[in-house]
Amino acid sequence: MYKHLLVALDDTPLGMATVTHSVSFARALGARITFFHAAPDLAATGEGSMLHSLDRQAFTAESDMPRHAVLLKAATAARIGGVECSTDALVSDHPAQAIVEAAQRHACDLLFVSSHGRVPGLRGWLHSSVTRQLLQIANLPVHVASIESNDEQADANRALAIVAGEHRSIAAVLTGLRELDRARRIDGTIPDVALMRQMADYLRQFPARLHHPKEEAFIFR
Repeated sequence: MYKHLLVALDDTPLGMATVTHSVSFARALGARITFFHAAPDLAATGEGSMLHSLDRQAFTAESDMPRHAVLLKAATAARIGGVECSTDALVSDHPAQAIVEAAQRHACDLLFVSSHGRVPGLRGWLHSSVTRQLLQIANLPVHVASIESNDEQADANRALAIVAGEHRSIAAVLTGLRELDRARRIDGTIPDVALMRQMADYLRQFPARLHHPKEEAFIFR
């Protein structure tokens, strides 16, 4: 029986759906998860090179933010689902190899992935060619949880995954507020009031302005 899953994620709605599937799968097995995100090198793109030249601080933030957001939401979903997890990320132009090496590094016994399938263009970093490469080079079992292009409900599932991802973002901010308060009460740590104010502002404004309209105008219309 599998005990440690390496769950490869991209930053698309399919990645959010993969998180949901993997948490349910791991909970049923009593397994733990390492979420892994392999991102391309932003500096290798024209836009990235220009941003690096103009504003290195912004370049650093732009490079780190997407993968941090993907993994934070995934970890939040695992915590809510009662599944032990850790996270890892790597900048790589060879994502399939990076995924296999991450599985070896964390002593995982199963690769858990999803595929976009036959979708034109480049949608996300973990697309069908990466999945095929994994099946060719992996030295441990590969579980393909879903193939998006074969899913008759793909459009509905993408919409639901976007909403679920926003739920996880809200949950992550709430967890952060809870941890700041816990540190204050237990360790006497002086809280970062400016950060707490930003988090509270997010919780007041984001759901009302951006999140609930998606639900009301599209999902539950």
